[in-house]
Amino acid sequence: MTAARQFILPMAFCLMVASILFLALEPGYVGGVIEEELIAGDKEQHLLAFTGLSVFAIVLWPSASPLLLWTGLFVFGGTIELLQGGMNLGREADWTDLYHDMLATTVTLALVCAARIVAERISLHPREWLGNLIGSRHA
Repeated sequence: MTAARQFILPMAFCLMVASILFLALEPGYVGGVIEEELIAGDKEQHLLAFTGLSVFAIVLWPSASPLLLWTGLFVFGGTIELLQGGMNLGREADWTDLYHDMLATTVTLALVCAARIVAERISLHPREWLGNLIGSRHA
C-alpha cells in the first residue's frame, strides 16, 4: 500500500469532512464569504461538497459497496441538517439540502459504477466487447 493511500488520502478525506462540517455549522463570517463570494448558491455548495466527498470515498474504499458509501454520506448529510436545526445560531435545517447532497452522491456513484462496468467490458477482447455492445442493441 502506498503512503498516499495509507496516510495522505485518509487525512485529506478527514480534513474535507471537517471543513464541510465547520462551514455548515459556522454561523459567522467565514460561511458568509463562501456563500456570497466563492460559490454562487447554497444548493450548488451542497452538490459540490458531496460530489467531492463521494469521489474521495470511492478512491479510499474502492471495494466498498456503493450502497454502503451512499448510506454513510446520507448519515453525514442528515447529521448536518439535524445539527443545524438544533443550533439556533443563524443556521437552520433545510431538508432540500439533504436532497441535493444525495443527488450529488447518487449521480457520482452511478457514474463510477458505469465506468467500472465499461472498464470491465473493455478488458475483454475488443472484438468480443464490440460484439456484445452491438448485439445488445439489436436484441
